[in-house]
Amino acid sequence: MQKSKAILISLLASTTLFLISGFAVYKIYELNSLNSLRLALDTLERQNSIDTENFINSVYSAVNRRSFAEIQKKAESLLGKAPSQAKYSFIVLKNGTLIGHSSKTESERLSGNIAADEFAYNLDLILHPLKINLNSTFQSDYYIVDYKPPFSDNELRKLKHYTTHDIDKNGTLLSRRFQSSDRGEGVISIISTKKGVYTHIKEQLRKLSNIRYIIFGMSFLINTLLATILFIVLRGKQPALTSSSADIVRESALHPELTVAKPASYREPVFQTQQSSVQPVILDAIPIKKRGS
Repeated sequence: MQKSKAILISLLASTTLFLISGFAVYKIYELNSLNSLRLALDTLERQNSIDTENFINSVYSAVNRRSFAEIQKKAESLLGKAPSQAKYSFIVLKNGTLIGHSSKTESERLSGNIAADEFAYNLDLILHPLKINLNSTFQSDYYIVDYKPPFSDNELRKLKHYTTHDIDKNGTLLSRRFQSSDRGEGVISIISTKKGVYTHIKEQLRKLSNIRYIIFGMSFLINTLLATILFIVLRGKQPALTSSSADIVRESALHPELTVAKPASYREPVFQTQQSSVQPVILDAIPIKKRGS
């Protein structure tokens, strides 16, 4: 019974040990992966910003100090070359009037003025370079109302903690001031989604999930193998001890003349007979008188 308990305790201990070790290995790998992901995201977003800013600068060179008609004439071809991450690119005057938009359908929906939809077009951010007289490109996080980050709540919490706290801000705005020769100032703006960034994150999370299954699977297999070996070893010792005693009893039953050897220290019990205190009475022979005498 004690042997069985020892085997059970050993199996439980080994299982617990390897589960803990598997979890520890996975957490170390996860932290390293998320740290590498953070660095990769910084590089990717920086490159996206550079590409977008270069595009805005090229549009600025083509439209600055030109007339409204000239800008409107070339706006469609200019804005059509926006980077792939751009959701909308547009040229707008400070009163919200559109000179050009990358989407003709969107321009018609807005009736030629972005103030028609202040939820999708944040005028304060878009026109911010005009308010502060900024001569360079202004950049800000931007919330796109019709695009949701493709992450669960648990994934968002983990990404905010280990990568970047504003991962749920799903867009980026870049805007630069320009001067129209006949209509005053305006801005060249691009609203970009983080779809490419999110796609990269999802791919890394998928790989991390696969690694988790591999690590815990290997931990389970190793634990099962060692537990089986331990069980065989401990179980093999138990019958060896009990069978030797059983064989001796069996031999004694079959061959009664065979006795178990007694140790040298064994001493036979000594039984002393008590002498009776009654002394034997010896009776003298009494002569018996014969008949006829």
